[in-house]
Amino acid sequence: MVTSASANNASAANLTANSKLNEDCGIKEVYASNLYDEFDQMRRIVDKYCFIAMDTEFPGVVARPIGEFKSTADYQYQLLRCNVDLLKLIQ
Repeated sequence: MVTSASANNASAANLTANSKLNEDCGIKEVYASNLYDEFDQMRRIVDKYCFIAMDTEFPGVVARPIGEFKSTADYQYQLLRCNVDLLKLIQ
């Protein structure tokens, strides 16, 4: 029988193990408490690497770009860009 306390301890251990594996790959969990520290870290390494990736989410589509676009891909990029610029990140 698994008690609630032992299930919580196992869950916490899994989170810690996953966080360690992520950090080994350079993946960081970012929260309000460490946001500025992680931005500082990115500024320190930006010249060392060709790419730095950030996984973010935003709440949806509230605007559509107007004008002429070179391609469907260009329109999709501008759609994403204008909504990301207008909305606050939720992740």
